[in-house]
Amino acid sequence: MRRTLAPAVLALTLSLASAAGAQQPAPANEDSLRADRARHVAAIREAIKGRENLPGDSVFKNLKMLGSVPADRILRMMEMGYSPALGVSCDHCHVVDEWDKDDKKEKQVARGMADMVRTINTELLRNIQGIKSGNPSVNCRTCHQGTARPGARQGQ
Repeated sequence: MRRTLAPAVLALTLSLASAAGAQQPAPANEDSLRADRARHVAAIREAIKGRENLPGDSVFKNLKMLGSVPADRILRMMEMGYSPALGVSCDHCHVVDEWDKDDKKEKQVARGMADMVRTINTELLRNIQGIKSGNPSVNCRTCHQGTARPGARQGQ
């Protein structure tokens, strides 16, 4: 009995540890998404050439958040942060080449989620007793882990 119980406990422990925070593998199409994001970002960088270090709200239209962040940093945040955290490319939230439009509900959801993350990081986490991290925080990847729908399996 002991010989069969130990492997089962080990398998369960590894499964729980994996579910509790191990990073999920990147989606199979991540390379094509990365190339697509890079293409869009390169075109935008070309369009804002000479204004990369200006505040985003003086470079981009209809910027509702991150306005004081330099324009090039916003592009890096989208390309290397938001998009891969959700396993998507730019067209998931944006109308390509009409970046200022609010036509897609995903863009509105992303803004709401960013507000949620800000609230969690600035108000809620600091009030939880016993957190060992000096500066605990969450971000998009914390829940999304490379998928557009948190908790969804690839292809759902």
